[in-house]
Amino acid sequence: MAFDCKIKDEDGNTTDGQIYIVFEHKSYPDKHTPSQIAFYKAVMMEEDERLSRPYRPVIPIVFYHGEKPWNIPTKIPQLKNIKENLRDYIHSLSYILFDTSKVEDTFLVDKLYANACLMSAIYTMKNIFKDLQSLKPILEKLILADVKDCLYIIIDYTVIIKKDLETIEKVLEEIGGEEKMMTLTEKWKMEGLKKGMEEGLKKGIEQGLQQGLQQGLVEGLRQSIFDAVELKFGYVEDALKEKISRISDVDLLKEIHRKIILAKSLNDIII
Repeated sequence: MAFDCKIKDEDGNTTDGQIYIVFEHKSYPDKHTPSQIAFYKAVMMEEDERLSRPYRPVIPIVFYHGEKPWNIPTKIPQLKNIKENLRDYIHSLSYILFDTSKVEDTFLVDKLYANACLMSAIYTMKNIFKDLQSLKPILEKLILADVKDCLYIIIDYTVIIKKDLETIEKVLEEIGGEEKMMTLTEKWKMEGLKKGMEEGLKKGIEQGLQQGLQQGLVEGLRQSIFDAVELKFGYVEDALKEKISRISDVDLLKEIHRKIILAKSLNDIII
């Protein structure tokens, strides 16, 4: 996300400027996080160079909701007592870590009505690796608030990750969400999904979810390509949009996205 703003220097003078905020999502401690963030910042620098403008500040934010403690450094350099003649040449990097384990469940439940979708999403992602009964408090609140869209997203996500439809149904029944579950049953075409659950979570998951997940991945990659082109070159040609919209191969879309990140001009992207 890019924000136009006033930037103040050390003398108190202000100039028009822009700040980038980059989000990275992690469900496990990833040792490659610093290099990934450095890559994102390099892409932003390339964009500034292309448009002949000063390098803008980039604020990276890592959203983490894994089971293990986050043990990746949030600030670089880590080396100590470096001689002055080398200090200017040491890698430097920092990012903001949002660790869901540091947020109390009671806070998220109590503040639900401030932003139901945001709070319920954080709560669910924080607790997704625990027993499904732990989701009761947030599901109860969503049912009482009648926030259907958020509720469906939470249950969709939970079924995909946990692959335990039966327990989710029981939890909803216990808190009085049978009607909502029936709506979801229709949405997922649950006859095929339930049958698959009984056979060991094989055919049902594939029939009920795989097609939707695949389509969602394809759409997400297409949008990532459009965003990358617009970020690097300032616009997306209709002809390019039409070509990308006809591609459904995930590996090919990933390759195109990689080419765009490395491309110096639109001519470098061969589709």
